Amino acid sequence: MTHAQTQLPARLIAIGVLTILKRGRGESLQDCHARAAKAMRQLSLIVSKTMKILVVYYSRSGYTARVASALAAQCKGQIEQLRSVDLREGWRGYMRSAMEAITKAAPPIRLPQHKPELFDLVIIGTPVWAQNMASPVRSYLATHAARLSRVAFFCTMGGTGDARTFRELARVCGRSPQGNLALTDAEIDAGRHHGKIDQFVHALHAAESRTNGVTGVLTNERI
Repeated sequence: MTHAQTQLPARLIAIGVLTILKRGRGESLQDCHARAAKAMRQLSLIVSKTMKILVVYYSRSGYTARVASALAAQCKGQIEQLRSVDLREGWRGYMRSAMEAITKAAPPIRLPQHKPELFDLVIIGTPVWAQNMASPVRSYLATHAARLSRVAFFCTMGGTGDARTFRELARVCGRSPQGNLALTDAEIDAGRHHGKIDQFVHALHAAESRTNGVTGVLTNERI
């Protein structure tokens, strides 16, 4: 199902959500907010069933893979793991990876399985290498950026570098993302990434709803 096919369900559901969000007589503001939140969760579920999502990622140490798997499961998306031709294990692989990130190299990668142009949203994930995206992700975008419809980004990192990485991802993609998600390795190890993933996916569904003409659901109604 393409992006055009998601427009009708989202617009139809907007009518119902607008009605739900109207504050009832004698209803407290807190109850109205709770009912509005429930309505938006239901909207997110319907959008997720009609929107085709692809999660594309590269992972050297496994952190980005864990986030990508959780994201794909949460948004009912397909997953594309990028595979490097060059070996990246050990200290030699670490040094190669860092140098490629610094020099913005685009090394060869194995042929991807999915065609990104068939998806409404492509979520691109990368570890932060030397304050930048991983070189295999750059290689993927060098070939496929022009085929992407809408994008969102996520990154994993030891400490910092997410802002610069997101700017470079947007520059290489040639478009602004629907959303960004940054997670540290410590957050992932502690299991604190699940809540942030939930928020990220809900934000993406809300952005998709606005794109499909449902902007007024939250912005034009006083609750």
